[in-house]
Formats: sequence, structure tokens, C-alpha cells
Amino acid sequence: MLLLAEKVESLEQAQHCMALGFDLFQGYHFARPQIISGKRADTSQLGLLRLLGLVMSDAETADIEQELKHYPTLTFNLVRMVNSAASGLPHKIGSLKQVIVVLGRKQLQRWVQLLLYTAGRTDSQMMNALMQTAATRGKLMELLATAERPHDKQYHERAFMTGILSLLDTLLGMPLPEIIAQISLADEVKLALLSRRGNLGRLLLLLEKKESNDIEAVSAMLAEMGFMGMSELITAELDAVRWSNGLNEARH
Repeated sequence: MLLLAEKVESLEQAQHCMALGFDLFQGYHFARPQIISGKRADTSQLGLLRLLGLVMSDAETADIEQELKHYPTLTFNLVRMVNSAASGLPHKIGSLKQVIVVLGRKQLQRWVQLLLYTAGRTDSQMMNALMQTAATRGKLMELLATAERPHDKQYHERAFMTGILSLLDTLLGMPLPEIIAQISLADEVKLALLSRRGNLGRLLLLLEKKESNDIEAVSAMLAEMGFMGMSELITAELDAVRWSNGLNEARH
């Protein structure tokens, strides 16, 4: 039996529930920004923001390779992934440059975004909970965007990014505008993250209403959007959870 602690709204509550033996956690502590005045991100997290900025700005492969050398854990996971039998490569990967080229910028970007939720953290259970929530949000945003615009792959990618980055202020304890200023984001993504406006902002708001179990608001928003019903949303949510669970297993 797995024990689920609901309505966890503070670090103290989360730690208390962990001490009591709970396995799963749900609540605003993992999804609502809690800005602490004067707090700054861990050095490794700031470095990952720089790396993410390089990947998103189409920097030279050599520059990305140089920055990637600072993150042995990420490098190990990336090499293991592209060297797996599933990749079907005729030769094993022998350099970071090969990893970047074979994996591609989009997949590298996704892994860096997820690693932001684990860098510099010692509280592994809460770290995993935050990463799981962020990964689920990203994938669910992508699935919703695909249902809304089936053939617009760039829109799907922007939706995934919006979901993944939507919890960075919770993680870093910094105002989101400060974080966004350090990376190059499309205007549509910025608008969604900062004010929940635009198509992506509307999708993100839908997810937040669903997370807070505001079924009335979710139903009204789905009816207004018109491209998905409640049953399809629940199916997409389960698919996103399965995807993020698989991602978490791959990290271990």
C-alpha cells in the first residue's frame, strides 16, 4: 500500500509527513510559488540556466559542449541514453560533441530543464516530487497543444517548455521575471508564464485549475476551448503521469 499525503502546504508539513512514512505528496507546497526575499538560486542551478540559454539560442556546439562539461551527472545520463540499444546506433558514443549531435537540441533542452529541478538539492523526496510535477505539467501541456493544433510542432514544443518552467519560481525561491531574464524565451511563453495570457497561458491556467480540483472552472474552460472534453483531459493527464514516471525511473 502506498500512502498519499494531501494538502501539503509547507516544507514543515512535507518533512513531518515524510517522517510518518508517507510515500506520495500532493499540495500547494509543490505547485505554488513561495518567494523568499533575498534568496538566490544555487550556483549549479544558475549554471544550468546558462546552459539552457545556450541550447535555446542555437549557440555553437563547441560552446554547449564546454558548458556541459560542468555537469557530470547530466553528461552520464545523456551518454547512457544515446548509447542504449534502443538508439540503434552502429557505433558507441565517444565524445560530448557526438552526444549533442545525436541527441539533438530539443531533447538536450528537455533534459536540462528537468535537471534544474534536481541540481543542488539534498531533500531527494521533495526534489523528485517537484520534478515529477514539472515533468507532468510539461508533457500534459504538450498533449493539450497537440490536440489543439495537431500539425504545429513548434507550438507543441513551446507548450512543453511552458509547463516545465512554470514551477521554477517555486524551486528557486526567486521571482519568475528574474529567472526569465536569464534565458531566451519566445514571447508567447513569457506571456503565459508571467500573466497566464495567450493560448499557452490559457492551457497553463487550465492545468492549475485541474491541480486545485476546481472542476467547475475546468469544465467551463474546456467548453470554451472546444477541442477537448473532460474525459480526454483525464486520459491525457494519465498519459502525462505515465511519461513522467518513466522519466523518473530512467534517472535511477
